[in-house]
Amino acid sequence: MAGSIADAGGVDETLPDGVLAEWYPSISTYNWWMVLGGLLGGVGALGYLWVASGASMPAGISVSLVPAIALIGVLVAIHEGLHALAMLAFGARPQFGILRLRRAHLGFYTTAPGHRFSRRRYLVMCLAPLALIAPVGVFLCALPVGSVLWFPFGAHLGGCVGDLTLVRQALKMPGDAVFEDLRDGLRVWSGSAVR
Repeated sequence: MAGSIADAGGVDETLPDGVLAEWYPSISTYNWWMVLGGLLGGVGALGYLWVASGASMPAGISVSLVPAIALIGVLVAIHEGLHALAMLAFGARPQFGILRLRRAHLGFYTTAPGHRFSRRRYLVMCLAPLALIAPVGVFLCALPVGSVLWFPFGAHLGGCVGDLTLVRQALKMPGDAVFEDLRDGLRVWSGSAVR
């Protein structure tokens, strides 16, 4: 997946001392997120629909648009709140905002400017919403209200593609690297630079 990676190993001298790399999603990355998020969300929605339909696929599918949009909004708020709770648990001070590229609204974010996370803590922070909301979605879709919830939970799953991309970027870095979540990207510090 395309993205901007600035390497502090002599390739880009504009990075602060001790920074191994910075990653920012490019327009190409956002385009891939739309495709992959749509696929992941579609597969997830079908899985949740299967659970909501008693382990079988219904002959017809319908979505009530207004409740679905409202529930997606609730899930986005919970998702960002779970990032914030993980940040708080690790001593960071979370901030919330809306990510825009030019004038296009791309999503919501939670970040902790200046705070550096170990790899394990950064991965926990990134994956907390997915790890907690996805199984709750399976449980709730098995209840009678599942017929209303399958689509919003599928949409949420598709929306996790950005978090999964950050996890992928973090796993490419050395094991002792330290991660600073940025409003619109990721800064990776050398573990020896922060000791």
